[in-house]
Amino acid sequence: MTHKPRLEDLRVEDFLEHIQASINRIFLYTESLSKQDFFSNAMAQDAVVRNFEIIGEAAHHVLDQCKDIVSKDDLAALKNAYRMRNVLVHGYFGVDHATVWDTIQADLPVLKQQIDKMIEEQDTVKKHALEALTDEEAPDIGDDFGR
Repeated sequence: MTHKPRLEDLRVEDFLEHIQASINRIFLYTESLSKQDFFSNAMAQDAVVRNFEIIGEAAHHVLDQCKDIVSKDDLAALKNAYRMRNVLVHGYFGVDHATVWDTIQADLPVLKQQIDKMIEEQDTVKKHALEALTDEEAPDIGDDFGR
């Protein structure tokens, strides 16, 4: 049995990676489908909708943790992802698959670029923080590596 992390243990980077993974899954599930194929494939629709729900929920947690440090464009994209999640979750009986398809085609590539950029920025911040550690601040691991 794998360990499931608690929500309070997840960091912004984790949520961004969840968004990135869900975007990639949606593209994988739909890459070989035409619009009509998507409309007639309930399994693909369910898989895509579920991943949009994950994207929106993770976006909500990113907003909660760092709303004040994301750009206006990224903020708008995260808010839109959360709004879409709410529509899908609370309006499950009336999901407009044409809107879902259009979102995949028009909006998801843009969101992917923004999330990729946000992950890269997080990685850069971590890298600079590690580089800022001086020898005095770095933990002493000893010259003999514990011998």
